Amino acid sequence: MPLWPAFVGGAYRTRSPIIAASTLVNLYLEQTESQADVKRAVLYGTPGLRPLFNATGSEGCRGMFQQDGRVFAVYGANLFELDFALTAATLRGTMMDDGLPVTFASNGRGGEQLAVCGAGQLYILRLTTNVFSGPIALPGAFIPVMIDYIDGYFLMNEAATPKIWFSALEDGTSWNGLDFFARSETSDNIIGFKVLNNRVWALGSQTSELFYNTGDNLNPFAPFPGTVMQEGCAAWTSITIIGESLAWLAADNQGTNRFVIASSPQPEVISTPATSYALQTYPTITDCEVLAYEQEGHPFVCWTFPSSPLQTTWCYDVRTKEFHQRQGFDEATGLYVRWRARGVCVVGQTMVVGDYATDDVYALDLETQTDNLTAISRERTAPYIGTDNQKLFLDQFELGMEAGVGLNVGQGSQPKLMLDISWDGAKTWGPVTTATIGAMGQYGAAAVWHQLGSGRQDRLVVRVRQTDPVRAVWGPGAWVRVTPGTGQR
Repeated sequence: MPLWPAFVGGAYRTRSPIIAASTLVNLYLEQTESQADVKRAVLYGTPGLRPLFNATGSEGCRGMFQQDGRVFAVYGANLFELDFALTAATLRGTMMDDGLPVTFASNGRGGEQLAVCGAGQLYILRLTTNVFSGPIALPGAFIPVMIDYIDGYFLMNEAATPKIWFSALEDGTSWNGLDFFARSETSDNIIGFKVLNNRVWALGSQTSELFYNTGDNLNPFAPFPGTVMQEGCAAWTSITIIGESLAWLAADNQGTNRFVIASSPQPEVISTPATSYALQTYPTITDCEVLAYEQEGHPFVCWTFPSSPLQTTWCYDVRTKEFHQRQGFDEATGLYVRWRARGVCVVGQTMVVGDYATDDVYALDLETQTDNLTAISRERTAPYIGTDNQKLFLDQFELGMEAGVGLNVGQGSQPKLMLDISWDGAKTWGPVTTATIGAMGQYGAAAVWHQLGSGRQDRLVVRVRQTDPVRAVWGPGAWVRVTPGTGQR
């Protein structure tokens, strides 16, 4: 049978699934780059959450920060320093808790301060003494949104204004009522900002622009000429740096929302019509949260939408330029729920994340096949096999995969894949049937299904799922055997 390589690909479900119904949940695409390899692509299982320890007695994680061998995290109202050698969390102070993410910045050896901005307040941890102070008094009691650092200054944007304030040199506890800069080339308020490549990226509600340090002692920051962008920002919690680029959920003056990424004042729209349609169906997107990391050569930017029906996380792979989704799984109901990861940092070779709802600290681990010991449901709804309106009989479907990965005992010792078929363009689905992945060491096992029914080719959709906690390696595609029917339907 000829290989059907299109089974391996990204998520692309359009407004009408009769045109494109592809999903990719808890799987990501990797394309082989060696021209000598005949197997060109594979779907790998996304990393699981391996428990490390707890920030005991706290609520969910609101953010993490790592610098020079020290790791900090805010859980609920508590700032902890995390010790991965002792697997312990040491309380460094308390702060207001509004349940939203926090932002961090440090002036390092210049000032020995860690600044934490959250719930509209600023706090400072003295790194030499571990004394936590705050909330810090701010000029006019302005409400800060985010914090960052550049050239000896802490920066914070003021809520519902076009202003960004800067601190005294190397001192996040000192703020002068005249030390701010404001947008002048455009008029919309600043939603959020980030420092990237020695430039301040100020993202407004409809437009954005860059500022730079002029060296002026009185007002060091000025607009960088020619950098106004017609892409604003829908949520400050959607802004992140990945590699040498800035990524965020954009907004403009026409009410359009899309994912963008930029390393210059010419943002690249990475949204597809399919993801843009999904955004339009959510009750709100202003609570969007972002998590970005790189693992095994794949830089991922993951945007979670807590108000969406499934609390969906859309992940963009900067390398392959494809989207997939991350979801948690409720084993009792069999339904998707929110992906638990929130906050991220790197400790040695370990990618560390928090939990949005609990005090857990995890390793984001490609060799872990559960989320905190809970099953991960992986799903691929494949593209349509063809566009012909001819009837066919689906005689055999075989999924390319890595076999023989079963566990010693328990669930996963006899792992299986589940398949169901839709003959009406992903409107309804037939009964679920299973095929083996192969017990441990059964490397010759094959996931094959036979006599799967008949219908029109242009309405045939195949969906494969896995919940057993074993490695998921699906590729380089599927082999499909069909028998042509006798007419149209």
